[in-house]
Amino acid sequence: MSSQKDLRRAMLGAGLARANSMPTVPAETPPPSKSERVVAGAIGAVSRSLDQFQNELQTAQDLVASGAAVIDLDPADVDASDLKDRLEIDSADHRALANAIRENGQQVPILVRPHPQMPGRYQVAYGHRRLAACREIGFRVRAVVRKLTDRELFVAQGQENSARRDLSFIERALFAHRLEERGIDREAIMSALDVDKTEVSKLISVAKAVPSDLVEAIGPAPKAGRPRWLALAERSSSARAAKITTTLTSSDGFRSRSTDERFKLVFDALAPNTKQKPESQKWVAEDGVQVARIERDKTACILSINEKSAPRFGQFLIDQLPALYAAFKNESERH
Repeated sequence: MSSQKDLRRAMLGAGLARANSMPTVPAETPPPSKSERVVAGAIGAVSRSLDQFQNELQTAQDLVASGAAVIDLDPADVDASDLKDRLEIDSADHRALANAIRENGQQVPILVRPHPQMPGRYQVAYGHRRLAACREIGFRVRAVVRKLTDRELFVAQGQENSARRDLSFIERALFAHRLEERGIDREAIMSALDVDKTEVSKLISVAKAVPSDLVEAIGPAPKAGRPRWLALAERSSSARAAKITTTLTSSDGFRSRSTDERFKLVFDALAPNTKQKPESQKWVAEDGVQVARIERDKTACILSINEKSAPRFGQFLIDQLPALYAAFKNESERH
C-alpha cells in the first residue's frame, strides 16, 4: 500500500496536469477583449480543476489516515451503486477521462465497499466514471476499500457529486427522491447533497411532480433549473400532455438532440393553448350614437347591440335577418 506521502505526491502531479489540460470556459459577461476572455476562461478552468482536485485529495488522505486499504481491483469484480445518480454520461468527457488514465494512470482512487450480498465482489460508493474508464481501457482500478452501510454509501455518493457540483438540478432532485424512497432520513439526504431542509423538500417535490419516464427521455438538461422544471410539471399534468410527450419523445431525431434541446422541445410542446382574442370595434351611427360592438375572429362574428343607446334596434335587426340573408345570397350568386 502506498504511503500517504507517495499518494499525495502522485495525486498532486496528476491534479496539476489535469488543471493545465482543462478546456477554457468563456466568461459569462463578455470582457473588453478576446485575449482577456481567453485568459479569464483558462484561470477559471484551472481554479475549478484545482478545487475539485483538492477535494479528492483530502478525501483520499482522510481515508488512508483512517486505516482504509488502497488496492488494485479487476473492474469486472466491481458493481455500481444500487442508487443511480446520473441520467446520462457525456461521451466526450468519458473519452477524455479514459485517455487521461491511459496516459497518466489512475491517480485518485475510487471508494468501494465489500458487496453486502456477494462475497468477493465490491460496490462503488463513488468513482463510477473512473471505474467505467478503467474497464474500457483494460486497466485495473485503484480503490479504497471501506466497510459502509447503505446509508453511509449513499451519503458518500451524494457528497462526492455535491463537492464537484456537476449534477444538474433534476439529477439532484431524483437522487434526493430515490434516497427517501430507500428509507434514508432527511438529515442524511441533507448531508449527502449539502443542502438545508427547505431545499431538500423542493428537490423531492419536483422529482415527484414530473413523470419519471419524461425525465428519462429528456435527460439532465443542465440549463433548466427548478422554476422551469416546476413549470414543466404543471404542463405535463394536463389531459393532453401524455399523448403529446409520447409522440414527441418517440419521434425520429428526438434522442439525437442535446438534452437541453430536448427539454425545450417538450416544454414548448406542452405550452398552454392561448386563444386569440377576437378583434373588437365599436360601431357608431351618423347621429353619434354608439349602437353596437362588433367582435370577430376566424370562427365567429358577434354583433352586440347597446339596448340603452338604441332600444328596440336589436329586435328590429332580428326581424330583418331573413331579408338580409336573402339579399346576401343573391349578392353572392351574382359574384
